[in-house]
Amino acid sequence: MMDAEDKAKYREILESFLEEVFSNTIAYAFLTVLRFHIKNILGNDLIDCILENPVEAYHALYKVLGAVGAVRVLENAMTRYIESKYMISVDNKLLTKLKNGDNKAILDAALKIYSLKRSRSQV
Repeated sequence: MMDAEDKAKYREILESFLEEVFSNTIAYAFLTVLRFHIKNILGNDLIDCILENPVEAYHALYKVLGAVGAVRVLENAMTRYIESKYMISVDNKLLTKLKNGDNKAILDAALKIYSLKRSRSQV
């Protein structure tokens, strides 16, 4: 379990990551729509669920998107965007691993992009 300071840092990084990736692969404000529906289903924010209860986050995504195939299409689009824009390799099961309680893949991808952006802005 992460402390409040780490959670706040990861929350900000993950939110920025998902906003960028979803806006560039699906639609502008797609994250906002997902968060709204997931909050209605779970009473909790998507970002918090990914950090605190990845299994619940996956099941809520599945319910909102309507099918396992839709979750896979979304994560395939995410992976293609990241790999083409940032020229880095990431796990291609960013969302599917949440189903098993594993949020490491999505957090690692978010941290890689955060680090790349920071290093590029310092040049």
